[in-house]
Amino acid sequence: MPPSMLSLRPLFAAIVRLLDRFDYPSKFGAVAIVFGFAVSLYLQQVFNDYGRTVAAVKREIAALEVVDDGLALMVDAQLYRGLSYAALQPAGSGLAAMLPVRAAAVRARMAELDGALGTVSGLEVVSPRWERIRGDLEEALLAADGRATAEHVFERYTVAIRGLLEWLSDVGDASGLGADGDPAIHHLAAAQLRSLPTFIESIANLRGMATGSLVASRVDPRTRLGLAARLEAVELAENALRERIERIGAARADVFGLRAPLLRELHDAVRYVRNTARFALHAEAGSVDPMDFFAMASLALQRASEVHRQHLHRAARELLEQRRQAAVRELWSGVAGSAAVCALVGLLFAAMYASIRRAVAELERGSEHFAAGALDTRVDIVSHDELRTVGERFNAMADKITVLIQGQREQARRLELAASVFASAREGIIITDRKGDIVDVNRAFTKITGWTRDEIVGKNPRVLKSGRQGPDFYRAMWAALAQKGYWEGEVWNRDRQGKEFAEMLAISAVRDSGGEVSHYVALISDITSQKENEHRLRRLAHFDTLTGLPNRTLLADRLEQALGRARRSGKPVAVALIDLDGFKEVNDRLGHDAGDALLVTVARRMKDCLRTQDTIARMGGDEFIAVIGELDDHDEVRRPLERLLAVLAEPIELEQGTVRVAGSIGVTFYPQAGPIESEQLIRQADQAMYAVKQAGKNGYRIFTDSMPSMRP
Repeated sequence: MPPSMLSLRPLFAAIVRLLDRFDYPSKFGAVAIVFGFAVSLYLQQVFNDYGRTVAAVKREIAALEVVDDGLALMVDAQLYRGLSYAALQPAGSGLAAMLPVRAAAVRARMAELDGALGTVSGLEVVSPRWERIRGDLEEALLAADGRATAEHVFERYTVAIRGLLEWLSDVGDASGLGADGDPAIHHLAAAQLRSLPTFIESIANLRGMATGSLVASRVDPRTRLGLAARLEAVELAENALRERIERIGAARADVFGLRAPLLRELHDAVRYVRNTARFALHAEAGSVDPMDFFAMASLALQRASEVHRQHLHRAARELLEQRRQAAVRELWSGVAGSAAVCALVGLLFAAMYASIRRAVAELERGSEHFAAGALDTRVDIVSHDELRTVGERFNAMADKITVLIQGQREQARRLELAASVFASAREGIIITDRKGDIVDVNRAFTKITGWTRDEIVGKNPRVLKSGRQGPDFYRAMWAALAQKGYWEGEVWNRDRQGKEFAEMLAISAVRDSGGEVSHYVALISDITSQKENEHRLRRLAHFDTLTGLPNRTLLADRLEQALGRARRSGKPVAVALIDLDGFKEVNDRLGHDAGDALLVTVARRMKDCLRTQDTIARMGGDEFIAVIGELDDHDEVRRPLERLLAVLAEPIELEQGTVRVAGSIGVTFYPQAGPIESEQLIRQADQAMYAVKQAGKNGYRIFTDSMPSMRP
């Protein structure tokens, strides 16, 4: 016995002596008092945990509202920064009239944030820094009013906005929102505290500088360098935001994901802004309208704000509210559980007392009956004390007399059960002798195979063979039976009418008392429908459901195979991205059914005009990818491209009438001078296709490094 237990022996002995003085009701009452005290301590802990959880949830929800107001202030400040930078340019005087209105909006947002902070407890630690940020914003407003230089005002606002971004992170840390233990809430908070604000600031910063440069109709080397840096910042911030949203989806797929339409709209708007800014770096002055660019950049910021309001902010609130509700449920569950336990323990105490009284009465009854000659009498003592020992010895004496009778009855029951299982089992059962000839089958076997019992008994199971498995298969099966005594696997057989079916077959060898095989028992289950479903699922996973062409998944595999062959053989591979010209008009005018029929016809024609070793896949919508390999040189690709353009231009007969479409094809080749991934090849083909679109459509163009990535 451990020393710690030895030290408790005197206390234990004292408790035993005390309880020896009580009857059973008093003993049970003492235990009930101790138990009640323990339950009260537990309930107190439950209420304390509930209070802490609810207080933390309220603080995090309030912090979310502060972050919401802070993001709104940041968007207004960014808008004022961009307008002031453009208005202070030599050619931007026409925008100066908008500055007072936007300045008033910034000051109103600051007042709202002041009010929100005043209602939240626990954020006092971040208030001093907010006052400094507020002062920086006011100074930036005054600098713009004082006709400071555009660069000075822009820089002052950028510093203030960066301070606001850091302050939002401080709010999340002070409220506990940024360190929330729930992965979904943690990533939602991180998106609102860091990823999304940084992304919005990168877009707004680019908007301000690019708009001012376009208004000034000049892009000097310094400005060009600044725009390039801001373009890179936009891309980095967007990638960080996408990664954060991926983590949100991984934590809670029901909350938000990259497939949300709003994210696609945001991505399209940001891509337009980046492409236009890149174009402005190299285009002539006046080729891009400043206000058009400003409007599109503002649209991207609006979409980013909608991502915050409609998804991130709302989802975080909902999850925190669910946590609060879960705390309420846990509280009441604890209370209800404690009440139930108390009731159960009370019932248990009463039952224990009744058990003792019943055991004594049962012993008295059994003794009287046994003394009267009823030798089959048994006593049922359910307690685990000395009374049960007395009862067990009484029953052991009676058991010796009835063992033989009970054994005979048990054997009969087992035989009856075995017969019932054999007859009613859902799996087919075959019993053969040691030579393999069938001696019996059940009803399920006759239902699966179509053979009746009278027809199949005496035959060898080889009458079911389909021929799909060769001799090696059956030799391995019999070798496993000889070595292990069992075999299990999938087999294709034929039924009575000759129809093939797939079955799961399990065979076991039955040995006699001498250890020799006397019979074999086989269980079969029809898995034909399961195999058919597996085939359908594999096709759905790799082929487009509308056109029957390979989908993105199968395309990626075949493209990698083609690139591998090219690396080994040295023969180039062409990757062509095909976009239908005029498809949208047909779809809008004649309806989606006509559009689907058009896509099916076009897909079939393109597949027929290519070689069997080439791949044509559907990317989605009216976009297709062709992988053309084993080319002797780059010029050899022109013939299949011309065939593709020819079949695309052929008229198509639909139920709604005859329609015509065309195709724009962008092409790139592998291998190239440096290492390149398959996704980069597709993007190059996309750029070349877009160049065809820009040049008038209905043609093809081969990718060159000079092509800008400007697809809208």
